[in-house]
Amino acid sequence: MSSGGADLQALMAIADRFARRLAMVPGTPVAALLLERAGALDIVMLDGEGRDVIPHVRLLLAQSGATSAALLLEVPAASMATIDAGFWIIGESIEGMVARRRYRVRPCGRRRRLTLSASDDNSEVEAVLRPLFPVHIKAEDTADVIAEVSSAGRDDG
Repeated sequence: MSSGGADLQALMAIADRFARRLAMVPGTPVAALLLERAGALDIVMLDGEGRDVIPHVRLLLAQSGATSAALLLEVPAASMATIDAGFWIIGESIEGMVARRRYRVRPCGRRRRLTLSASDDNSEVEAVLRPLFPVHIKAEDTADVIAEVSSAGRDDG
């Protein structure tokens, strides 16, 4: 029996704490990927914003052997018209389990803090940021994703 659900929940708890640390200091990287593989945790800081990081995330997940992952992504106002500004954590397991959280970024003196958003409408986020694991991509979207992953692999040199 798989412990994917427990692994994903534990990873989301770590991602929550990590997101709060990232958000505290303005100017820190705004995108990170947490990978869980056989109980080990890897953290990859990502270049780019919004949907631009997704091809790189899929490439990393395809090559990593990870069993669950959490994408932490700050979406500045007006950077992605279809997604509300804020901080998103999208978690996914290789088995297809999904967890997500959305936070508002609030100024607090010279620092910032995250406040859990009460909004539960995640359909637009789902369409733009998921699936993380390439194995969950629907057949009709495969050609687009292969092109994305191929271009992400070339960017890494």
